[in-house]
Amino acid sequence: MGSGRVTVVGLGPAGRDGMTVRAERAWARHGTRYVRTVRHPACGQMRDAGEAFESFDAVYESAPDLDTAYDTIVRQVVEAAATEDVLYAVPGSPHVGEETVRRLLTEAARLPLEVEVIDGVSYVEAVLGAIGVDPLREGLVIVDGRAPEVPVHPTAPLLVSQVDSRLVLGDVKLALLDVYPPEHKVALVSDAGSPECRVRWVPLGEADHGDEVPDHLACLWIPVPPRRESRPFETSQRHRLAGRAFAELVALEDRLRSPGGCPWDAEQTHRSLAKHLVEECYEVLEAIEALPDDAPGGSVLVAPGSYEDLCEELGDHLFQAVFHARLAEEAGAFDAEVMVTGIVDKLVVRHPHVFGDEVAATGREVLSRWEASKLEEKGRTSVFEGVPKSLPALMRAAKVHARAGSAGIAWGTEEAERELAQFVAALQRGEVPGTADAGRVLFAIVVVLRGAGLEPEACLRSHLDTYLYSLHPQPSPSDEAR
Repeated sequence: MGSGRVTVVGLGPAGRDGMTVRAERAWARHGTRYVRTVRHPACGQMRDAGEAFESFDAVYESAPDLDTAYDTIVRQVVEAAATEDVLYAVPGSPHVGEETVRRLLTEAARLPLEVEVIDGVSYVEAVLGAIGVDPLREGLVIVDGRAPEVPVHPTAPLLVSQVDSRLVLGDVKLALLDVYPPEHKVALVSDAGSPECRVRWVPLGEADHGDEVPDHLACLWIPVPPRRESRPFETSQRHRLAGRAFAELVALEDRLRSPGGCPWDAEQTHRSLAKHLVEECYEVLEAIEALPDDAPGGSVLVAPGSYEDLCEELGDHLFQAVFHARLAEEAGAFDAEVMVTGIVDKLVVRHPHVFGDEVAATGREVLSRWEASKLEEKGRTSVFEGVPKSLPALMRAAKVHARAGSAGIAWGTEEAERELAQFVAALQRGEVPGTADAGRVLFAIVVVLRGAGLEPEACLRSHLDTYLYSLHPQPSPSDEAR
């Protein structure tokens, strides 16, 4: 009966001196050794030293595709382990980009086969050392250059592995040019971890030019574009995870909108989606009003499920924005990346008291400067330009009053109270008010409420909820449970 044992070792990124002590010891004590490929500097050194091993390069040459090659390699390693202990060596680290090791471990879980994996130094550490980058400080996204679609992450540095031919490098370049400018400097790194290591910095648009032909030890390093490097704030891993989730939402809508996706999504236009956007806005508002007035602070407990509802409704609202961005992309106008970058740029400019030298001690000062900045940016002559006429009248009145206050226009509560008193007196005299008179009174009420620090729309909505409940009480969830 065979031992049923395979020891997997990593050969490191380059020469034999990059192997770990444990990997060297495992190599020395095994008589039967396999390497995935001899296209690695350590293999040449071992062969020169007279150390015997077999490679699977012939499998790559005869197999119709990589999947077949990987399955064949794993099957042969497992069959060899049925009669004796075997060693299987792979370039770099067995845990980084080694599909045969992953399949071997899956097969071992199904069979009575013991597999020991001895780690090694991967190409990642060698490349980072060659270009002098600390991934804990700058972040890092690693992708496979041979993947059907190379994912792009312009908010974090990108390391593209396995750019082992000019054809692959050209395909990667074209994918990256959808996001990065052609003049963006990138580094083609070859033989990282060895004395022959070469780092060639070139504009992205010329990455596949030149006399040097990429080989199996070549990687492409893409730093964050300068525009993002100059941001006056830092992004953490938490922020990058949020960016990945947003990218998935954008990709999801691309799939829904594309041929073979969702028929409903395919039929939509900006106009047809408008009503859904309005509905989602009000559903978000309803979820917010279920929270205490001073949430997230204060001493009032938040009802169970309130934040879960808000999370769901905000997600629905975000999807509407992504949907419209997708339609705009089809029109050749802008896409989700331009949309998000635009709001980031705008918010940085609108906060000179945070990212510049200006000082703002109060929220009122911030709002005043905000409106002044908008006037300058958009070339407006009045603070009242840009207040949407489609807003509900009560919300529009509050917006107009807020803009007036930021511009120093005095519409105070005293004047509003006089307007209210005159209106009541006219009613008591039996006079029938006209539309303009009634409108002035409603606006006066808005002024009074805002002077007291209240939002008129929220006040009226709250009263309507209370009034309707008094007319037709609804059972609470606990009542329904009983």
